[in-house]
Amino acid sequence: AVTIAFILLLQVLGLTLSLFVSMAAALWLMGVRRPGVLLGISFGVAAAGYLLFIAVLDAGFPHGVIEKLFS
Repeated sequence: AVTIAFILLLQVLGLTLSLFVSMAAALWLMGVRRPGVLLGISFGVAAAGYLLFIAVLDAGFPHGVIEKLFS
């Protein structure tokens, strides 16, 4: 379910926000309930995804608000 949501959100929100939301949802489903852990890991994964796929590799992922803000 989280993977399908990620694919659908990717077109609307772009890579970075989709990764953030999907990672937070996946962690929640796995039982992580501490807000700091949820936000920290989700932010780290989203930031790494942005840096690798958007900033460094300039891959063809859809750009959302975050990607347009930093480009």
